[in-house]
Amino acid sequence: MKSIGKTYLIKIEPQKEEVINGIFIPQTASSRSTIYYIGRIIDYGTGFTDEEKTELLPIGTKVILDYRKSVSENKIRLNFGEEIFYVYEPENILAIIEEEEE
Repeated sequence: MKSIGKTYLIKIEPQKEEVINGIFIPQTASSRSTIYYIGRIIDYGTGFTDEEKTELLPIGTKVILDYRKSVSENKIRLNFGEEIFYVYEPENILAIIEEEEE
């Protein structure tokens, strides 16, 4: 599977906290709270040049995505069994999660 255009292919990761269909639900969630996806970049879209790829977040980076932004026409959800993938444009990534090396 490969995304096209200037997008990231992101695999949503299950969380230890409450997760419904790959969506992290904070304990203090209310109807006005922001809901986040947490996932890992697994590939780049075909629209990036090799030079542009050097400036992108590296494959394997764990990221936080804003669910409210993802519900627009820019999001594509792909389900393969229990695995969930999204195609995201780079501007819809809110933050990276820095992981400690073991």
